[in-house]
Amino acid sequence: EEKQVAFYEVEHSCTGSSFSILGKISSINSFPEHVYSVVDTKPCPGWNYYLLKITEASGKVTYSAIIPAWMGPAGQLIVFPNPAQKEIKIILPGPRSIYTLAIVNSAGQVVKQLTTTQTPLTINIESLSKGLYTVKAFSNQQAFIQRFSIQ
Repeated sequence: EEKQVAFYEVEHSCTGSSFSILGKISSINSFPEHVYSVVDTKPCPGWNYYLLKITEASGKVTYSAIIPAWMGPAGQLIVFPNPAQKEIKIILPGPRSIYTLAIVNSAGQVVKQLTTTQTPLTINIESLSKGLYTVKAFSNQQAFIQRFSIQ
């Protein structure tokens, strides 16, 4: 039941930590309920995070829990930006799997390796030389490969 709600704001984040306002809707303060909607016309590839900010007429603010939503093609490893400079973001092919990631240089040497379930994932590449690289992601049932370059 809405009581004394002035407006709602839907907030969005690509990282789950830094949010910006996606849309603001004035409350109708109806009973029993009213359905509101906001459409994200430019979601990030992969995981997107949303929360609802509820502002009452008194100025009191309440936040909902953060809601994750997958907005990308299933079964695809995404590496961006490409070309990269300081860091790359990796979106794994699907949620809830354990992946071993390897970054391999053009000579076939593994230059970084880690195991993760986190997606999206940001990896610092400042210590790597300019050139062509391959990200290899392995789970217990699948293997994915994506190339990128460092400028």
